[in-house]
Amino acid sequence: MADLTQETTTRHGEPIVKPIKLKSTKPSKAATLAYPLIAIAIAVVIWWIAVKLFNVPPYIMPTPDAVFITFIQKFTLIAGHLGPTATATAIATTRGYAT
Repeated sequence: MADLTQETTTRHGEPIVKPIKLKSTKPSKAATLAYPLIAIAIAVVIWWIAVKLFNVPPYIMPTPDAVFITFIQKFTLIAGHLGPTATATAIATTRGYAT
C-alpha cells in the first residue's frame, strides 16, 4: 500500500508528518455518459447472441432488432397509451407516498 504521508524534519531533527493531498478522481462528463451507453450496448448484444445461439422462438423472446422495428411500426399506438399510463403511475406513486 502506498504511503500517503510525507515525512520531513524540523531544525532540531524532530520528524513532522504531513498528509499528501490526493487529486480528485471524478469521472469526466464523457465517461459519465459513455459507461451506461456501453453497458446497454453490451446487454443488447448478449440478448441478441443468446436468442440466436439457443434458437429461441420469437414469440418467447424476439431479437432486439425485431423489438425495435415493432416499436417504430406501432409508435402511434404506443404513444396513445403513454398519457393514461403516466397518469396512473403518478397517481399510484402519490398514493403510495401519502400512506
